[in-house]
Amino acid sequence: AIMNLGSRQTYDSINDYREPNEYTNDTGGLIDMEISFVRKIVTGKDNFSNCYKSIDINGKVKDLYNQKDVKNELLRTLQNNGSVVIGYVYTDENKICRGGHEVTIVGYTTNLKNQGFFIIQESDDNESRPVTIPENELLSMIHHANL
Repeated sequence: AIMNLGSRQTYDSINDYREPNEYTNDTGGLIDMEISFVRKIVTGKDNFSNCYKSIDINGKVKDLYNQKDVKNELLRTLQNNGSVVIGYVYTDENKICRGGHEVTIVGYTTNLKNQGFFIIQESDDNESRPVTIPENELLSMIHHANL
């Protein structure tokens, strides 16, 4: 019900379908500003969405921030809020966007070789437990984060 409210009555959480509107032609999930609104209702905390990549009219993806700054911002938000909703994009070899998805980062860890991993909760992978993704892999794909 809250997600439907956040999408201005255009989202159906039962089947993860939304009616396209003036902000998006996407038919699944909430967009970044809607997630910010829903998180504010649920947590009572102010938050905002920061965009780390631009996508031009032809679908070409361009980085707007370096990965070290993105990582530091995500880790600060994790420490303060406990989780971060991020949107990431898939690109082809020409850096053309071929799709995207949103997940929730719920933690960060390192292994014995000091390699970093983000711990994410994914709703579309049929796993009820969080999974880890190497930081370099995830950071290279992040389009926006709800901070």
